[in-house]
Amino acid sequence: MIEYIKKIARKFKYPPLHKIDTDISYVDLGDHPVTFPLLNETPNKALVYSFGVGEDIGFDRAAIDTFNCKIHAFDPTPKSIEWLKTQTLPENFIFHQIGIGGSDEEVEFFPPENPDYISFSISPSSDNKNSAPVKSKVMRLKSIITHIKTDIPDAVRMNVEGFEYPFVEDFVKSDIRPRQLIIEFHHGLYNIKKQQTLEAVKKLHEIGYRIFYISDHSRDYGFVYAPEKASN
Repeated sequence: MIEYIKKIARKFKYPPLHKIDTDISYVDLGDHPVTFPLLNETPNKALVYSFGVGEDIGFDRAAIDTFNCKIHAFDPTPKSIEWLKTQTLPENFIFHQIGIGGSDEEVEFFPPENPDYISFSISPSSDNKNSAPVKSKVMRLKSIITHIKTDIPDAVRMNVEGFEYPFVEDFVKSDIRPRQLIIEFHHGLYNIKKQQTLEAVKKLHEIGYRIFYISDHSRDYGFVYAPEKASN
């Protein structure tokens, strides 16, 4: 009952910008309360790209345990790299010091205001404008697939603190279409406006992606590629 009340409270505090527009079954994976969805139809040994490791691979471990997934995980930020060195990693977990973006280049990542936090972002928060950025490599999704020599992933999950917007801008122009996209949007943070999320979701909808999941805090979206519904 307490969890239900908390869930309702989060819906009021963080009203969703969109509604779920396709009914398809999924499972939440990860260490509560940080979970992400994968469709129940996810095949055995599915290839998953997981962007934004931070200090949490609960989703990745659960995806391996549940679907025997092969995880390629990505994070170019120094705290995440150092944290991973202290972990005993699953056999199916492969880490790359690369970020996701809309181009192949080195870009600035801004550290969190609180030094105890882990997430570097696309721009400084409004109250942390003087933080010194670090430069790290980002690549387009299509370039990463070529670079690490895999097939197109079955699912792409990302929690990348604002870099999801240039990713979407580039992705919709490509011919890469994973069955699942799981994206955390960051409107309201790092000077990112709600309109940017509205535009990103609109672009994904136009190329055939439908929303099967929205989290209680209305930032995590699960998309399934369903071009047959594109006219709906």
